[in-house]
Amino acid sequence: MKIGHTLREIREAQGSTLEDVAYLARTTASNLSRIERGRHGCSPDMLERIAQALGMTVAEIYRRDVDPEPGSSQGVQEPRRLPTRPSILRHYEQLTFEHREIVDEFVLMLLRRQRQMAEPRS
Repeated sequence: MKIGHTLREIREAQGSTLEDVAYLARTTASNLSRIERGRHGCSPDMLERIAQALGMTVAEIYRRDVDPEPGSSQGVQEPRRLPTRPSILRHYEQLTFEHREIVDEFVLMLLRRQRQMAEPRS
């Protein structure tokens, strides 16, 4: 599934309009519409803002993009086993250069967010 399609499904399921989500994500409704339709890419920063506007995390959106209906097989979802480092590296090495760049950007965004959350608030 495409991430834009997933974003649209989530937004519509919440009953939110393009304008509402776009405003909260600090973008325009037309830009969000292009992202949802797959006509325009989505930077990690923009995806983070859209996720926040939808009241979700980027990880939750990606999880839904990969497994749109958790537990749909017979109503029982198998517990997910975490991948091992060698399997992660093997999968990463199978990606194209462009997709590796996306993974790298995503990991850097997560590290920035983790640092920000760890900083003491005054």
